[in-house]
Amino acid sequence: MRLHINYRKAFLIVLLLAVLVSIAFEILARIYSNKAEQFFRTQFSQKSDLALQSFTTSFSAWKHFPGLTFTFENVALVDTSGPAPLQVLAIKQAEVVIPLVQFSWRNIRISRINLEDFVFHQRIDQNGNKIGLRFRQVQNVDTTGRKLLFRIKKLSITNGRFISENLFKRTALSLQIDQTDLRVKRGEQQLEVNGNLLGKINYFGSNRRRLFQNQTFRLEAGYAFNLKTKQGTFQQAKALVNNSVLQIKGSHTRLPSGEGAQLNITVSGYQPVLPIFRQIMPPTALPTLAKMKSNSRVYLICRFNGISGPRLRPRSTIQFQLKNGQIYLPDNKSLLTGVSLVGRLDNGPKHLPETSALTLSNIRAHLGTGFIQMQLSLKNFTQPAFTFQGNGQIDLTTLTQLLPLPLTQAKQGLIAGNLKLSGVFPDSLRRSTPTIFGQGDIKLQKAVFQPAGFSVMWRNVNGNFKFSDKDLRLQNVGGLIDGHPFQIEAAIQNYLPYLFGQPGKLKAKVDFRAEKLHSDWVQGNLYANNSTNTNSEIKKQVSFTPTSKPYVLTGLRAKIKPVKPASSAGQVNRVLLSLLNVASSQLNVRVGTLNLSGKEALRQLRFQVNQLGQRVTLTNMHFVTPDEGKATASGGFKLTKAGIQVPYLKVNLQYDYLNLQTFMQHIAELKDLAPKSNQPLTRTQRRRRAAIRENSFWLQLNASAKRVQYEYLKGSNLILRANINKEEANLTELSLQAFNGQINSHGSMLLRNPGGTYPMRIQAKITGIDLQQVFVVANQMNMDVLKSENVKGKVECHVSFVTHLDKTFSPSLDRTVAYANATFRDMELIEVAPIQNALRFLRKQRTEHLYFDDVTTKFILENNQFITPRLSMNSNLTDFELSGRYIMGGGANLNMDINVLNVLFGNNKKRIEKIQDDSTKTDDNGNMQHLLLTREQEKYKVRLTNRKDRAANNKALREEFNNILQQHRIDTLFTLNREKGVSTHGATNQ
Repeated sequence: MRLHINYRKAFLIVLLLAVLVSIAFEILARIYSNKAEQFFRTQFSQKSDLALQSFTTSFSAWKHFPGLTFTFENVALVDTSGPAPLQVLAIKQAEVVIPLVQFSWRNIRISRINLEDFVFHQRIDQNGNKIGLRFRQVQNVDTTGRKLLFRIKKLSITNGRFISENLFKRTALSLQIDQTDLRVKRGEQQLEVNGNLLGKINYFGSNRRRLFQNQTFRLEAGYAFNLKTKQGTFQQAKALVNNSVLQIKGSHTRLPSGEGAQLNITVSGYQPVLPIFRQIMPPTALPTLAKMKSNSRVYLICRFNGISGPRLRPRSTIQFQLKNGQIYLPDNKSLLTGVSLVGRLDNGPKHLPETSALTLSNIRAHLGTGFIQMQLSLKNFTQPAFTFQGNGQIDLTTLTQLLPLPLTQAKQGLIAGNLKLSGVFPDSLRRSTPTIFGQGDIKLQKAVFQPAGFSVMWRNVNGNFKFSDKDLRLQNVGGLIDGHPFQIEAAIQNYLPYLFGQPGKLKAKVDFRAEKLHSDWVQGNLYANNSTNTNSEIKKQVSFTPTSKPYVLTGLRAKIKPVKPASSAGQVNRVLLSLLNVASSQLNVRVGTLNLSGKEALRQLRFQVNQLGQRVTLTNMHFVTPDEGKATASGGFKLTKAGIQVPYLKVNLQYDYLNLQTFMQHIAELKDLAPKSNQPLTRTQRRRRAAIRENSFWLQLNASAKRVQYEYLKGSNLILRANINKEEANLTELSLQAFNGQINSHGSMLLRNPGGTYPMRIQAKITGIDLQQVFVVANQMNMDVLKSENVKGKVECHVSFVTHLDKTFSPSLDRTVAYANATFRDMELIEVAPIQNALRFLRKQRTEHLYFDDVTTKFILENNQFITPRLSMNSNLTDFELSGRYIMGGGANLNMDINVLNVLFGNNKKRIEKIQDDSTKTDDNGNMQHLLLTREQEKYKVRLTNRKDRAANNKALREEFNNILQQHRIDTLFTLNREKGVSTHGATNQ
């Protein structure tokens, strides 16, 4: 019991002493906080030229009792030796916890160091000068016995950053340190660090690329630094990167003089194959790698040997090996199995990009039933010289997922062969000129696919693709397009340089043979996509050779059909447009049969295409039309992002015989050939289109025919000139010989087909027409007019009419309104029933055959009725005037003014002689009687009317006549202006 009391007293005494010491330390802390900053600043200035910014310190004996806690806040070191100050070290808060009881002040024990918001930043400028944490060389080297030894039980860093930039070597590293748990010990001979570190690699910049971006890592450190030899050694150190462990072994030794260290470090272990290859492969391979997925891992051995310093790189090699790996292609659900490779990346004897080399050997993989074997070597990374060798076979469907091919879909096909490529890639910084060469033979077998832009499948396609030097040849490439045979032979010069973006001229010669093609097989416009510019200057020369069988070249007409293109189609189209933007090409085409529709086809088509940049011209075009017309033509268009723009075509046609009705149907169908654009025109484009004729009318048509027919109309020596766009056919000239006379006309026809008809306006000048032949045609048309045997003579006439043609382009009086200003010469009327009925009080012999002086009149045809306000005639019987209306197949209401005295007592024989003598005119004595001739149910009636009624009827008739002209905008001026090729549509009252 007594002994127990002594222990209790001893404990109380010790506790009391600890409290007294703590109180003493708190009193000292007041003094320490005021003197500490000055003390540390003085000590630091003796060992470094860096600027120590103002900071605060504090001390507590209670915060981590029984440890003593020293706290430093806002500590920062700034290097001011460079052009601009650089903060090389910054700590927002640092806590140092020391146990209260120290057994030896020479070997200090530290319980904990906590660093929050820690930043370390160093930079090597472009001249190789270091800007960072550095200290002065100690003049009086301390002995080992005098060195301060310490042990840190736990070093914790929260939210730390490590940034290192080397502008001289063009490298950079940024690490984010989230959390650490380290133990540090300085002994008599060495400094030891053990523990772990968790963080993220923000980026590692090397060779103009940023690698391992946002990659998390975990480091378990085992490190010892010999203070005497200045050598650091990694002992059982490992890092967890990409969820895979990397072992770190080796050492680094500080150089006896100068900055830098001798490295002998090895990093080894497994890593996921795709993330690693995304880091080391060229950027051009990244889109293909992005399509792949794999759980396979590649084994790496990375060695760093030699001197590393601000201006020096060590010798670095990376060896990697993959065995029996698997790579999955999600796009086509294909699996590459048995993937194996051996590779080595080495920066060479000079440790520079110029001496660096990448070697991939024994690359093997199975793709379904196919396989590939490849080797790749790459030297001198500033201007890479490469050699690629490969062979194997692969199905077409898998290949479309690996490479951007111009296919909408691929059903089957096998590609087999070998290929060797070698050359030098360009140095983008030094603007060097690249070179590329190739040798190889690739075969395509039994392929079934749908090319981009086509709506039909190409089947059983076979052929050879031979690479030689810089050129590519297509040999015996053929198969079936929608079941019809085709064949292609091609020689493309400088293909490989163009493929790799090298400057130069691309020349191609292509022979295309096909039994049959159809415009409906083409979908839309291949070039209606965004373009990518290129600096290459390319020239392509292509020739097409026909076969003995009928064949066709598609592409002149395209029906737009919705289709979901493959993922690579847009990229392929952009490449095609890029090529055309800079190309100069020539294409010679020969076509047996070109199907433009389900019924019609052009034959013996041949033409030449010349293309310079976006401008394409068509020359030396010849073909035979479906109606046996022989044609010559020229034209062109412009290729843009939106597709074919500003097309134009000038066609000259010659016929022995032409059916004008069928010809007009073909003209109306041409509107479907005009390319459509959904983009509205700008004000400038509209102004240019109005100024440039070929932009307004994309087809200029000139036609001639020895014989012509339009339903009942037959003629000869036809000349037709028209300007056509998708809205309108503007007829600038239509002339022919018919009815023993001449017809000259012009007008326009709308092609929009409103209401199922085609509105047309025509003006015609008719000279020397035989009336009897005209009425023969009228009788054939079943028109209720005079029979051809009732009339003789000739007519000169100006006609203006509007009509609506149906889908067959047949004329119809029901849809026609016409105005005529006609002069009848040498006219004779024989046994005309209305006249005989009006003069039935005379003998039949006097009224059955009438002769007339030249007669000029105006009349309108509307709703199957003829209306004339005045017709003055002088016959062998009498002078008379005629006005009124006549409805074909219906009634008639005609005012007839005659001289009854002449009728009753005139010398009929003498009047006939005067009429037939052009130099003599018959006299009119002006004594007229007013008669009204009507027809009802094919019976004529005559009665007398007075002058007042006659005047009223004439006035109403003139008003109706003019109203019809205005309502239908009938032009009565007859401005036959062939030069401008336009017709006026205003009405002029007569």
